[in-house]
Amino acid sequence: MVPGPRGNACSHGSRPDPAPRAPPARMPGAGGRSSPRGAAAGPPSARPRPRRLPHPSSRPRRPSVPRCQRGAAQDGDVAVAVCERPAAARLPTLQGTSPGLVPTWVWLFSAFTTFCAYALDSIDGKHARRTQSSTPLGELFDHGLDSWATSIFVLSFFSVCSRDNGKTGVSVYTMYIYLSIVLFNFMCSHWEKYNTGVLFLPWGYDISQVVLIAAYLLTGAVGVEIWQEPLLFGYYITDALVILLIGFSLFLSFPQTLYNIYRAHLKKTLKNDSLYEGLLPLVSPLLLFVLLTVWVVLSPSNILAKQPRLFLWMVGVAFSNVICKVIVCQMSSTRPELLHWFLFPLALLVYAAISGLLGWMEEVLLGVFAALVTAAHVHYGVCVGRQLSEHLNIYIFSLKKRVQE
Repeated sequence: MVPGPRGNACSHGSRPDPAPRAPPARMPGAGGRSSPRGAAAGPPSARPRPRRLPHPSSRPRRPSVPRCQRGAAQDGDVAVAVCERPAAARLPTLQGTSPGLVPTWVWLFSAFTTFCAYALDSIDGKHARRTQSSTPLGELFDHGLDSWATSIFVLSFFSVCSRDNGKTGVSVYTMYIYLSIVLFNFMCSHWEKYNTGVLFLPWGYDISQVVLIAAYLLTGAVGVEIWQEPLLFGYYITDALVILLIGFSLFLSFPQTLYNIYRAHLKKTLKNDSLYEGLLPLVSPLLLFVLLTVWVVLSPSNILAKQPRLFLWMVGVAFSNVICKVIVCQMSSTRPELLHWFLFPLALLVYAAISGLLGWMEEVLLGVFAALVTAAHVHYGVCVGRQLSEHLNIYIFSLKKRVQE
């Protein structure tokens, strides 16, 4: 009896054969060298080497691998965009307080998609840490998309309470102030991180999501009539929400940001000791809101009243692009630009609008500018995402590492 060579990777030791036999024919298309079960005894150098099959864990995987933090963040914001579309299609100018104008399923669907967005936005960081895939690209996806979703959340809420019709609803100027305050709170959080290196997120975001979901469910169950009835002392629910938002921003959120920066200054942990460097990220956002406010107040055709949804959409996209650049500068420890390039064409457009040079073309140019800003923002996000993925040697929506060429 002659002991045969060891089998493949799935074998556990050698097995004796009663007699040597010819090696099997080589399978067409099979790579490597065929390994017979048994072989004639001979010198070790003459014995055929066994073919070792790769372990299942080392075999090439299909491209569809588990998705990481960036995929969860994108899914959440896709849900936000889907949430806002049905109401926007039925209320393009945010006018409509008649019961039944918007079907009940729209509000229930909005509650579901808002909950999905909130849940996915909450677990993306935990999933990234669990899979050890936390990267600056994931942070940019998370907070960059949140900066855009913030304005979409506000627009979807305006679809619930509708605009002022003389008796009920919210005026378009209140909508603009409401959106400005929400974006200001978001800007303060990332301005604080730019200076301290720590992102402090208060409970305001979680409370706002719960309130928004409850508002959708309440509207779906009772109808839009609930927003047209006085709550207490002649005040409506929307009045109470606006008062709570302003109070939370002025007395909780912004003071907390200033306190955290002051505490970091006392501990000598500020990333920017210079006052100019610390205030630099605020220049472009503040100038952006100044120009937009001038346009809103001095527009001859009252552009905000004619196209509220389009104007507020443009405000949200422009703000998101400015904040995304601040986030990139914070991650890379670089100085942000003093003036964002959006400000120059916007300043020309505002000047032409308030001076009466545009006339009936004001609405058309607003639509063109909103489309250009949106396209530029998407282009910026795609380019930065690709550059970061190549620099970090990762794929954007995959945990798989790039193959080094």
